[in-house]
Amino acid sequence: MLIVAVALIASGTVGIGSLVFALACLGMMAVMMFSMGGQRH
Repeated sequence: MLIVAVALIASGTVGIGSLVFALACLGMMAVMMFSMGGQRH
C-alpha cells in the first residue's frame, strides 16, 4: 500500500484527494493492528 502510494507520487499522477485517501487507509490499518495486537493482556 505504502509502496504504491510512493510510486504514484513519484510519477506525479496522484492528486491530493488520492493521497489523503491512501493515508487514511494506512492510518486505519495501523489503528486496527494496534488495537488488536497491542491491547491484549
